[in-house]
Amino acid sequence: MGLELDIEEIRGRFGNGICCAMSVFGELAELMGMDKELARKIASGFCGHYEHNNFCGCVSGAKMALGMKYGPSKLGDNDKAVVLKEKIKAFEEEFIAEFGSIRCPEILGGLDPSVQEDRPSIIEQDLFRRTCSDAVCFAVELVSEMLEEEE
Repeated sequence: MGLELDIEEIRGRFGNGICCAMSVFGELAELMGMDKELARKIASGFCGHYEHNNFCGCVSGAKMALGMKYGPSKLGDNDKAVVLKEKIKAFEEEFIAEFGSIRCPEILGGLDPSVQEDRPSIIEQDLFRRTCSDAVCFAVELVSEMLEEEE
C-alpha cells in the first residue's frame, strides 16, 4: 500500500497521550476519508486494555478500521457482518502469529499494565514504547493491506 510509518514518531506518542488504539485507528483514518484527530478521539475510549478484557489497543483500533470499511450499517446487512467477522478473524490470526496473543499481558511477557506492581517493570523494560510501537506498525501495515482487498 505504501503507508509511510515513522516508528520513532509512533514511539514518541506513548506516554504523551496517544495510546495504541488511537495510534492504529488514527494512522488508518485518512485511508478511509476520516480526519486523523477525529479517529483518535473515537479510539480514545479503547485505551487502557484492562477495561476491555485485556485486548491490545492495536486490535481494537484495527477492528474499528475494518468495521468502517466492511461493517454492516443497515438492517439486513447480514452479508456484510459475515465479511467483517472473516476480516477480523484473519487480522487476529496474523497478529497472534506475530505477537503470540491479542491480549496485553501475554504480549508484554506476562506483565499486566493494569497491575500497579507490574508497571515499574514495564517502564524499566520500555515495553510500551518498544513492543507496543512494533505492534502499532504491524497492525497498521496489515490492516492497510486488508483495506485494499475487495469486499
